Amino acid sequence: MTPARDDLPSWFEALRLRADLGFESPWDRRAIELRRPQLRQINLDLVEAHWGDMLFRASGELEVDEKGRLSGELALRAENWPAILDMAERLSLLPPSTRSAVEKVLELFSTGTGRAAKIDIPLRFHQGQVWAGPLPIGTAPPLVLR
Repeated sequence: MTPARDDLPSWFEALRLRADLGFESPWDRRAIELRRPQLRQINLDLVEAHWGDMLFRASGELEVDEKGRLSGELALRAENWPAILDMAERLSLLPPSTRSAVEKVLELFSTGTGRAAKIDIPLRFHQGQVWAGPLPIGTAPPLVLR
């Protein structure tokens, strides 16, 4: 039985973001009137979300090409990742029919069990394609400011 959405924690204990973003041109009056400067570089010192007994953390450097495709690498850590899957399923972000397959793949990268279960893995991006370690996992959405 899947718990209801109101069983989720009411607040985040921590949300942190330390990053530098590089754009192709300055943000000035013309950026609003003509065309938004497009993102070209993302340097993430830290992205962290601590929600209930779940922790997600990432850092790394990404480049964005003229089509908005990402290239680079992020170091990803998820602590108590089974609870993150529970949350994704409760919020209808993970279809129950795919839960088992996703769980089996994540177990390949996991250390510990229960609340101590964690995943430390590099996410590699090349021309918009994403790999978790050696496994291709799909296409990242393009980053284009309209």
